[in-house]
Amino acid sequence: MNVIFKKLKDLFGLGKQKSDEYDGPVVLVESNSEVIFHKPEIEEEKPPEITIQSLREPFLQIFGQCVDEYGTSRAILFDPEEEECFIYFYDESDMKSHTTLSRDTWSTLIEYLKSLNGAQAEIGDVMYHIVLIISFSNFGERVSAIVHRLDGDCRDSVKEETKKYIRALNRLKPPTSLTNLNRKHLIDFIRKYKERAESGLFATLIKNGMVEGSVKERCMAGSRETQLPLDEMALTFGVFPRKKLTEIISQWIGMPYIDIEEESVDTELLKLAGREFCASLRVLPYRAADGEIFCAAADPMDRAIIAEVEKKFDCRAKLYLSAEEDIRALTEDLFKHIDRG
Repeated sequence: MNVIFKKLKDLFGLGKQKSDEYDGPVVLVESNSEVIFHKPEIEEEKPPEITIQSLREPFLQIFGQCVDEYGTSRAILFDPEEEECFIYFYDESDMKSHTTLSRDTWSTLIEYLKSLNGAQAEIGDVMYHIVLIISFSNFGERVSAIVHRLDGDCRDSVKEETKKYIRALNRLKPPTSLTNLNRKHLIDFIRKYKERAESGLFATLIKNGMVEGSVKERCMAGSRETQLPLDEMALTFGVFPRKKLTEIISQWIGMPYIDIEEESVDTELLKLAGREFCASLRVLPYRAADGEIFCAAADPMDRAIIAEVEKKFDCRAKLYLSAEEDIRALTEDLFKHIDRG
């Protein structure tokens, strides 16, 4: 059996089992054209250890650069968004946007990435243990790859490092934070309406404990370098829960806010509006009463949008600011339900 196993390894040249003396059945797992050799689990509490001789591109480059930049035991976040998957390097105190993958590329690579969970991968001349954490956002699976350098028996340190990076991930880039496209929309929004506010958004964010420490310093340095306002630097460098940030912005400008995910939406109104109408205007009509139509909107003060809503429903429209991604995600979910039923 060992001879057969060796021939298979030589034939494919892609993976090797850490324990060649295993005399059980060989299993080939194919994931996006990469073949990984492993043995089936004999003891449930002790999963097989897999050694990957070489990571697939572009992951070899991404993992290698993370190790080069941060050294031993660091982590990478793959975060899918509307049009791209953004990749960040992060540690317990900072997160750096590194590169992007197109959504098409990401969709073809994600299963391979998930197959690396628990694997030992050679990066440069050093062997690393990879642990994955999979969470979810409105736009798909977010995968955090935690890279642990193997130095002797490191099982306890791997567990502790993994816990540390789970905490860092939740603090630095929670699934409910802004996407990069949402940041761009919000920067355009505050440029449009900042004259309505009595003070700067940057000061308001500091007052609410949203911009502190190193982020505050990065904003001030970035503003000096680019000559852009501190408000925009805060949205560029800060990592904010989108609901809380949207609520603060509504108070800052002086407009009504609503958390659309807390409202009961009348799907008959959605049917009347249509998916394209809601998507193009970034609105979600959720209730009609006393001759008025109530909507969540990404820009509730845009007179052209108000006019379009009133024309569609032939009644007065009342629009409330809500987090743009919440509007988009809930609208999509509701229309999927409508299409099925």
